[in-house]
Amino acid sequence: MQTNLLLRKGLAVGIILLFVGTGIIPSTAQDLEKPPQPTSRGHWLYVGGSGPGNYTHIQEAINNASNGDTVFVYHGFYNEGRIYINKAINLIGENRNNTIIDSTGYVSSLYVWDNVKISGFTIQNAGKEICVFAQGNNITISQNIICNNGDSAICLYIGDHNQIFDNILRNNEYGIAIQYSDDNEIHDNQIINNKKFGILLEYNRNNRIFSNNISENNVGVALYHETLTVITKNNIYDNLVNNYFEGIGANKWKKNYFGSTTFGPKLIGGKIQILVGWQISFEGWLDPVYKYIPWIQFDWNPAKEPYDI
Repeated sequence: MQTNLLLRKGLAVGIILLFVGTGIIPSTAQDLEKPPQPTSRGHWLYVGGSGPGNYTHIQEAINNASNGDTVFVYHGFYNEGRIYINKAINLIGENRNNTIIDSTGYVSSLYVWDNVKISGFTIQNAGKEICVFAQGNNITISQNIICNNGDSAICLYIGDHNQIFDNILRNNEYGIAIQYSDDNEIHDNQIINNKKFGILLEYNRNNRIFSNNISENNVGVALYHETLTVITKNNIYDNLVNNYFEGIGANKWKKNYFGSTTFGPKLIGGKIQILVGWQISFEGWLDPVYKYIPWIQFDWNPAKEPYDI
């Protein structure tokens, strides 16, 4: 009697293990067909590759995505004109060295709005257009190569709490341009050989620029009427002009490396504006008249050696 009971228990355990094993094996095999998916609120849509139901065009997948979804793009060459991302999704390339969004033959760029994340692409050849135009909040642009564009690699316009990090930005007109945007972070980027500015900031507040390599640009970092922005622990060297500012917005230059051993504070040359009078505008309003005079700011404790970025 006891022996039969033990046999029945053993048989039951075996059946349970068989069902568990049957459930695990197909799940594991399915994972091998697609890239691993982190825990996410939404669904994954695929572009390129050879999987059934994969999209051919990036924009087509974006159009069919919903907030919280991820569009994963397999390696390949994608030349499809402007791409608009107006929903809160992740756009992820398989590998930034061989997942290429190319705009040759198009007046093209990526337009992105709130809560979008873009990573893992080479984005190139956008003609005279801004390559990645971001307008909104909580946008992340990371781990991309953005090169050979006739305007800004990345332009952030009217957006707060965004992050731009771990990108290679080279051979553009501008590396990064930010206007009317507050509380953003730019860090761990390689910003190299851009024709005008490596980083240009205008009319912003409370931005943080740190741990970037900024070299071989016409102007490394330029601040125009910037307020309370911190520029710290960057390598800023071998630019035609390393630093420049206009206006006096209580910005801080801290512990940057400027390409040579500096004893004592590093002088940052620029201009400030002072009010010299008023004039009547065409509409009959009184408009202020300013004059610019040379001024200096300081990095009081510049780094003696370059940072490992």
